[in-house]
Amino acid sequence: MSRLKKYLLHFRGVPEGRYDYKYIVKDSFFENFPESVIKKCEVNVGVTMAIRSRFIELKFNLIGIINLDCDVCLDDFDLPIEYNTNLKVSFSKEGSDITNVYDHIILADTENDIQLAQHIYEYIHLCIPSKVVHGLDKDGIRECNPNMLAKLEELRPTIDEEEIDHRWDKLKNLKF
Repeated sequence: MSRLKKYLLHFRGVPEGRYDYKYIVKDSFFENFPESVIKKCEVNVGVTMAIRSRFIELKFNLIGIINLDCDVCLDDFDLPIEYNTNLKVSFSKEGSDITNVYDHIILADTENDIQLAQHIYEYIHLCIPSKVVHGLDKDGIRECNPNMLAKLEELRPTIDEEEIDHRWDKLKNLKF
């Protein structure tokens, strides 16, 4: 995780005010997260840290391209992403470092730094759609690998009318 050291944001002793940071997330970033589905990417991450008397507000702006495998044809393709979010950091005697549903983390009063790598990792993954497929071309046709689509069509199972168990047909008439 020493490669993630550059994502460690020091705030202790920094005067109140607004500070801007820029990061470029590339392939090597995701080597630290072996469970990631992203292996190739180039994402520009802008972080604005606003230090207040009782809390810190972080604003994240992510713009870039991630490379994913298509769920249909299994070819890889580049997916453009853009994501903006805020993260509020407050302090307590115990600390927590657990982000809740309100994008708020609580650090111990003794903390000096915030590790942004895990947050950046999660924000990039939030940009991945639930179904990862190639986009449509100008004619409205999916840009999937045509050879793979032909093979999938060839291997599509056929349903023989004789194989259907008609005892289940009465269930179709049930109303909920």
